[in-house]
Amino acid sequence: MNKLNELDKAVQTGDISMVLSLIEMSNMPSEFAWEAVSYAISLDREHIIDSLLPKLVPRTTAYPLVYAAKRGMASVVQKLIPLSNPTPAGEQSLVLANAAKSGSIETVLALLPVTDPLADDSEALEEAAKAGHAEVVRLLIPLSDPKARQSSALSAAARSGHARIVKLLLPVSSSIICATQVFPTVAALGHIPVLKVLLKARLPDPGDTYTLGLDLAARNGHASVVDLLIPEIERAGRPRRCGLNAICEAAKAGHIDVVKRLISFVSRADCTAAIVGAFTEGKDAVLAALLPHADAMEAESRIYGMESKAAFRQEINRIAAEAQCSALDMDTPRAIGREIKRNQRL
Repeated sequence: MNKLNELDKAVQTGDISMVLSLIEMSNMPSEFAWEAVSYAISLDREHIIDSLLPKLVPRTTAYPLVYAAKRGMASVVQKLIPLSNPTPAGEQSLVLANAAKSGSIETVLALLPVTDPLADDSEALEEAAKAGHAEVVRLLIPLSDPKARQSSALSAAARSGHARIVKLLLPVSSSIICATQVFPTVAALGHIPVLKVLLKARLPDPGDTYTLGLDLAARNGHASVVDLLIPEIERAGRPRRCGLNAICEAAKAGHIDVVKRLISFVSRADCTAAIVGAFTEGKDAVLAALLPHADAMEAESRIYGMESKAAFRQEINRIAAEAQCSALDMDTPRAIGREIKRNQRL
């Protein structure tokens, strides 16, 4: 067994005497001791780290300090800071960002005096936001630049569905980025709690912003988002042709629940345009739902190729025939009931 494997085993078993013995026998005792510290961090063996501190020679890198930060081991971080470089060249935010990602307030507080929350465009704030650690975000906001990298912290929190953190970041982030990038992304992902927060934010150009969100939500089949946005669009002042892209995208994708919600929101011309997409993509159920609200002849005129037009007419006739049969099936019990009552009166 090589020496590193022996060292790993000794740390796993908590055999401090064996760990120290292996370090003493090594040609590079300080480097071997740092390896043992890395193993001890991964196994949460702080007592072994304590025994190794006198063996450690200060180093210019952030490792294994970064491992302890990533695991949120605040007391270990405090012990390793004097022996490590928390902000090495090219990795100024690495240790603090990992601590923020861990969600450990104590670890972040231990690192703040020796790190810069603004480093690498406030990466630590973004990592905390992405991971959903609201208290760390609250701590870092006044020390960071929430608008860095196009409000990346807000974007990360929104994409991950962290409504509470979005609420914290909104007042200090770019409203333009929120309207043009964050809102549409959240709608496309279907994060209802985050959307509700954003809808209260008084975003610029709300009609256009909400319409773009509607289009993306419809494309992805998020019927609940469509339900949420339709009345908001009406209140914000419905933009011209709003709903056309949404119903066409939903029709092509076969999202019949979304299509049914949009039919009463859009015009007959929009339903006609959506029929073409539904037919082209073979979404028969959507085509049937749209047909009573569209102009079939106009839709056929937009379909290219004689064979395609013939196939479209055949499909329309099939849907009409099925509708007639369904109506007859529903009417038959009522007709029988009426005949029974008539005979009873006689």
